[in-house]
Amino acid sequence: TNNTVIQFFHTSSLDGPITSVKLFNISTQKQTQDSTENGRSLNLLVTSAVELGCIYLDVLQSGLQESPLMLPSSDLHDSVLCSEIANLSFTGQNQIILGTYGKRLLVYELLERAVPRKYEAELIWEREFAHPIHQVMYCDITGDGLSELVLLSSAGLHILQHDLSQICQICLPRLEVLNDRLTTT
Repeated sequence: TNNTVIQFFHTSSLDGPITSVKLFNISTQKQTQDSTENGRSLNLLVTSAVELGCIYLDVLQSGLQESPLMLPSSDLHDSVLCSEIANLSFTGQNQIILGTYGKRLLVYELLERAVPRKYEAELIWEREFAHPIHQVMYCDITGDGLSELVLLSSAGLHILQHDLSQICQICLPRLEVLNDRLTTT
């Protein structure tokens, strides 16, 4: 017997076809019991073929009742076809990555703000490609232990790798702190 019970049911009306939906946490840190503290709430990214991409913040608490946070300029490059959530900057905060039919890769970050909204989406970088981007993934495709941004376009597969000198600048101080902690205990 199946004892599945639907505890919550939320609806929202959007114009045009939905192209991607992702649930994510803003912070990459482990979940705590208090899921609404320090950016650890569950958020919903929704992209559309004809509208701005949007984020419903803290959907477990608010559902889809509050107006979504819009991703500025996400509708200027034809349809958004795909999305990914990843910590590209190694800051402990996830970025929102969109691939468009207009041959653009858009990367957003959620910045904490005061009243009236808790967050604001900011386009932090974009890159143009020769062909529409149909899929984007952040995974370790090279097997070196470091994830790459993998794009599938109508021309083939594109792999964007981090600059290893920048990764060293980020990781070495962190490893030194870990080493100090291990040697002092």
